[in-house]
Amino acid sequence: MILEALEWCVTPASWRARKRGLLAAQIAIRHRKRRCERFWRPHLEASRRFIEQCVEADAAGPRGLAVVLGSGHLNDVDAGFLARTFDRVTLIDAVHPIEVRLRCLASRGKWHCVAADLAEPGPEIDEIVRGASWVFSTCLLSQLVLCGPAGFASEIASRHFGLLRRARRAVLVTDTARRFSAGEDWVGLLGGFAPPEPSASWIWQLAPPEEHGDPRRGIEERRVEASVLED
Repeated sequence: MILEALEWCVTPASWRARKRGLLAAQIAIRHRKRRCERFWRPHLEASRRFIEQCVEADAAGPRGLAVVLGSGHLNDVDAGFLARTFDRVTLIDAVHPIEVRLRCLASRGKWHCVAADLAEPGPEIDEIVRGASWVFSTCLLSQLVLCGPAGFASEIASRHFGLLRRARRAVLVTDTARRFSAGEDWVGLLGGFAPPEPSASWIWQLAPPEEHGDPRRGIEERRVEASVLED
């Protein structure tokens, strides 16, 4: 808790991001990933592999700019692959962790951070997305819905999907439902919004009982669906 509080103090973030809990959530993800490493690893590897396969299968032309929406700690994408494959990389999130900011500073202009609330993307974000060779949204959609105002889940999800559709090529990786044991029914996470038919899907073991706080229930699982969108 002391380390998380210190990180909250020193990480650059807007007052809006702090007030809405976005900075705290970003920090919590770092520490949860460390605690749940063996549970998260198959999911992270599947996400990275899907992105790489989509890009490598594309023979449409130069790969100038890659945009990562909700980039966070770059858990779901392979930073090395992006660096090798694209001329430029733009990371968009409400909060950028310190280590990601340092990567951008050390890249000599190849990597760029943009601070923006993707629940309400403005014209600048729209322009960046339209100019990208590839846009990646990885496990962001459900978080936008979760952090958004009650009753607007489907609208928020539709807005984000519309942003991706304006890209030349985009990859959407999102958790769509959750359950606490294999015997339970799946509970949707997107407020009724139906993403496109996935090209791939897998189960993400998100948290064991000691992590989600209810020892009477099993491992919290998420159903993850991955799709590629092209104009």
